[in-house]
Amino acid sequence: MGEFTFGALKRARVGQVTLNGTTEVTISVPNLDRESIVLQNVNTIAGTPGASYISSLTPGVVGTIGLKSSAGDTSILDIYVYQ
Repeated sequence: MGEFTFGALKRARVGQVTLNGTTEVTISVPNLDRESIVLQNVNTIAGTPGASYISSLTPGVVGTIGLKSSAGDTSILDIYVYQ
């Protein structure tokens, strides 16, 4: 991973996803690369909350991020990407 200088990172709030338990949900991200920093923030707790995680990351001009959680978790997450 390359080094970042102060102020060099640009943040983008990509959007929201509603978790579907152990089934992967995806969100499209413009200009996603493997060095992007992805953060998730719980917006609304729903269902049986669990530990959500990034299950896949496909870089590209229109890349995708996949997220999963534990069974019964239908929480809404805000997704932020720093590039």
